[in-house]
Amino acid sequence: MIIGSLAGLTLGAGLGYFIFTSILKKQAKEVLSKAEAKGENIKEKKILQAKEKFIQLKEKHSSEIKERSAKVQSREDRVRNELNQLKKEQDRIKSSDNYIKKEKEKVEQRLGALDNKGKELEKNRQKSVELLEKISNMSADDAKSALQEQILQEAKEINKPKRKHGNIPL
Repeated sequence: MIIGSLAGLTLGAGLGYFIFTSILKKQAKEVLSKAEAKGENIKEKKILQAKEKFIQLKEKHSSEIKERSAKVQSREDRVRNELNQLKKEQDRIKSSDNYIKKEKEKVEQRLGALDNKGKELEKNRQKSVELLEKISNMSADDAKSALQEQILQEAKEINKPKRKHGNIPL
């Protein structure tokens, strides 16, 4: 009986150990399963947080890029407008230069024509002087002297005082 008790006790202890270890294994599996599930939850939350942070950073980056692009576009537009204004000013200056060149050519032509007329008038004057010298039988200097003398005589006549009522000067 002792052997039977001992065998029962050994068998009971073995069976108890087996049941206890299987319960412990089962509990360990449950704890591991819960820990894995909790770890998965934490992992998913962290992934979700990382995705949200990434989206926020991406949106912030996109808005910064848009802002910079708008500034660059504004500067490009301003430069383009300034270039257009400079081109217009350059065209206006070219137009003014062309106008000035044309006017200068006109003035030069007129000066040339006036110079030719002046030469022609001088020739005609000289011919007239020669003709007058021939007709009057006087040189130009003699005619000039005679004319001066005549003008002096007329001036003296004009400046003589006129008398009224006898010899009383006025």
